[in-house]
Amino acid sequence: MNSNNPDNNNSNNINNNNKDKDIAPNSDVQLATVYTKAKSYIPQIEQVYQGTNPNIQEAKLLGELLQVLAEVPKGTHLFCDPILEPISIFSLTIFSFNEEATATWLKNHFNPILSVCDKCILNFARGKCKMLQHFAIQRHVPHEHVAKFNDIVCQWRVEAVFPILRNISVNDNTGINITNEIETAMYECLCNPHMLRLNKQLKATFEAIFKFFYDTKHRLLDVTNPLSIKTFISGVIFCWCEGSKEENEWSRAFLKDLYSRNFHINLSNLTPDIIEEVYIHILFLQNPANWTEIVVSQFWSRLLPVFNLFDKDVFIEYFQVPKNVESLKKTFKFPLEPIFKMWYNHLSKSYHDKPLDFLLRGLTMFLNKFGSEFWSKIEPFTFHSILDIIFNRDSFPIKLIKIQDNPIVEHQTEVYFQLTGSVTDLLSWTLPFYHALSPSKRIQMVRKVSMAFLRIIANYPSLKSIPKACLMNSATALLRAVLTIKENERAMLYKNDEFETVLLTKTDSRALLNNPLIQDIIIRSASNPNDFYPGLGAASASVATSTMMVLAECIDFDILLLCHRTFKLYSGKPISEIPISTNVLENVTNKIDLRSFHDGPLLAKQLLVSLKNINGLLIVPSNTAVAEAHNALNQKFLLLSTRLMEKFADILPGQLSKILADEDASQGFWSCIFSSDKHLYQAATNILYNTFDVEGRLEGILAILNSNLTVNLKNINVMLQRLINCEFYEPCPRAVRVLMDVVSAFVDPISGVFANFQTLKSQNTEKEFLKFWESCWLFLDTIYKFTLKWASKYDYSELENFTKDTLDLSRSLVDSFREFSDILHDQTKNLLLNVLETFKNMLYWLRLSDEVLLESCVRLIISTSDLAHEKHVKVDDSLVEMMAKYASKAKRFSNKLTEQQASEILQKAKIFNKALTEEVATEAENYRKEKELSRL
Repeated sequence: MNSNNPDNNNSNNINNNNKDKDIAPNSDVQLATVYTKAKSYIPQIEQVYQGTNPNIQEAKLLGELLQVLAEVPKGTHLFCDPILEPISIFSLTIFSFNEEATATWLKNHFNPILSVCDKCILNFARGKCKMLQHFAIQRHVPHEHVAKFNDIVCQWRVEAVFPILRNISVNDNTGINITNEIETAMYECLCNPHMLRLNKQLKATFEAIFKFFYDTKHRLLDVTNPLSIKTFISGVIFCWCEGSKEENEWSRAFLKDLYSRNFHINLSNLTPDIIEEVYIHILFLQNPANWTEIVVSQFWSRLLPVFNLFDKDVFIEYFQVPKNVESLKKTFKFPLEPIFKMWYNHLSKSYHDKPLDFLLRGLTMFLNKFGSEFWSKIEPFTFHSILDIIFNRDSFPIKLIKIQDNPIVEHQTEVYFQLTGSVTDLLSWTLPFYHALSPSKRIQMVRKVSMAFLRIIANYPSLKSIPKACLMNSATALLRAVLTIKENERAMLYKNDEFETVLLTKTDSRALLNNPLIQDIIIRSASNPNDFYPGLGAASASVATSTMMVLAECIDFDILLLCHRTFKLYSGKPISEIPISTNVLENVTNKIDLRSFHDGPLLAKQLLVSLKNINGLLIVPSNTAVAEAHNALNQKFLLLSTRLMEKFADILPGQLSKILADEDASQGFWSCIFSSDKHLYQAATNILYNTFDVEGRLEGILAILNSNLTVNLKNINVMLQRLINCEFYEPCPRAVRVLMDVVSAFVDPISGVFANFQTLKSQNTEKEFLKFWESCWLFLDTIYKFTLKWASKYDYSELENFTKDTLDLSRSLVDSFREFSDILHDQTKNLLLNVLETFKNMLYWLRLSDEVLLESCVRLIISTSDLAHEKHVKVDDSLVEMMAKYASKAKRFSNKLTEQQASEILQKAKIFNKALTEEVATEAENYRKEKELSRL
């Protein structure tokens, strides 16, 4: 956006109707001659500004330029003409010489056009500032001399403008007569506000007329008027920082209009007048003698809306090291610091009443612009230094209590225009501060800040409910940020040893919540927000939710740590000695009341989310002391989690249904359903019964699938993937029985999912169904594969029932193949390949000794073979060979198949490869004959 370009089409013309009044017509021939001469000087002028040609004699160049100006026809627009403007500006150098007569001539030459043309006025003001920067930056003229030059030029303009404003007339006591000359003079004061600083009488007159303009909504100052001032000029900053009440209100409206248009200042549209005006204020605040509470407060409260318009590159180019630093050093003895260091100096100074609100507002702005780059700007100081200052002694809580009744503005743009500090200022810096730090430093920051906030809540009874709640929300937001396990991290469980590193980085943050004081405050905020924050009303629910989310993150972390340890112990590996406390879960279970109509469902949802991985907690089959201690901890967590789930009976069915529709909460629910702990599983199934008014698990599963098919299917898939990854036996028996109900719910001919698929499906339903089919067969393959290993560890009668259920589930899936292929019609071949990929381990079960189970396994293999033949899917020769070897009872393939069963399997093998099957059968027969002969 280039709305501060004076040549922009949107630039305002203060006196369009009077632009050339009383100015004689230009002589085209004469002007063309002047242009030719002027153009030849422009490169030299630029070389002087840039300091690239030391051979140019500026005094001689100035004389020649004045001669060119003397030849310009009367009425020429000297400052908005692109060719004459550089010459006109450079000629101002005459004011730095002791050439009073020439200077007077120049004033008289410039005065007419500066009294009528707004564009000339703006270019003159900006050109003068460019000249000041030339003296200071290129020629290193001491600042006092640069300032004196500015005073001389501005004093001339005061003398030209003041009589016009002072002679404002009244029309017979009926109104003030506003002429074009007055409008133009007012505009010049706004373009060159240093004039107002030089002359108190001019300033007083300006303020009186400005008030009249503002009160009467004169088009010049009416921001909503298309003909008002639209260009960002230095007077806006002057009025905002040093102006009267009306000037303040106008500049506020003007700046807000810039914000509404998403206006930004970058290096390409930054103008010299804005830089010079800002430098005036910064230079004043560089001086330690001016570091009083009032001055520092005013500086940061007033300048921040302006600073926030600057892009990052502007700060680096102009405010990191002042470009005029050499000029300044020749005048001032105090240190000249980058603006970032100046901010830090203001923060670190001791005050009776430290203006923390505005200084932290400034910190928020810097962090939003620079992020992690900010820390290098304040070196050798660090983020620790800032935090130590903020929370040193009682300055933070004292300031918070002092301003707690001030209006709280939520939108950051509005915050910048608040001239009083608010709770927002004291808290909004925390999240950008957090995000600007590396992960390891974030943990240190959260420890310091959250502990400080929570201690303030606990120790300052005069703190009112709203700021106390805001402190709590800020503390919990930070704690959640460091405690949250991201989904890509969670997926590392059982698969990647680096998951332990993820957990270790969060243990210090988790330990904060073991502090009795901190834990008590957070649990009271979650369980009794209306008592802890009296008068907060409906907003108390947000505090309860934010604190419960932290507690839920703690429970989730504890469960994941126990899951990881369970997995390591199950695999025979040593575990870390990080202490795990059950206090959070115990206190939540004992103190959280879900009976509140408003808060109960919100809290319940968070609790369910925290149980996402509870299915990974089980009793490790080991008698070591470490395993026994770990099992005791797991058992306690499962017991407390069960009690927690039992509290869901206090929630209305309609509210429970909404909770279970949430994807994360749904995952917590299914994790309980898939748990090997019978009590937790039963508590979860009771939720089904209460929510959907059903009597059996199958009915409940059908009801929950019908309520939100895709979400529930997705989370069942998550559970299956975990079972595949962890390879635990304990959760498998229940998982198999639950999956049997799920498949039954799919295929029910009347109310089943397949029967109503078109009304139940959403965008990703088919993808999740395909994932379900694939995951089921991978899960079954895991069971087929690990049965021999499990047989040596677990009771036969338990495994017998489990084997029967596994075969029943396998057959029900094969039997429902056609229903799955109907909804996944383009995946038919792949669906069957998923089954065949388990065939090798499935065939191993032909060694079963139980007749009933063996017959079930034979039927499964026959059904699968028939399906493969029907769908023309090739069965790999290695599988055909195995089928033939089992059926022929070849060497090392002994089994208890009956002749009928063996014959059936052999026939199916011949369908896929007759020659290979007969070869294997012959070889087996020969082996048996040889064996019999050897016995003779």
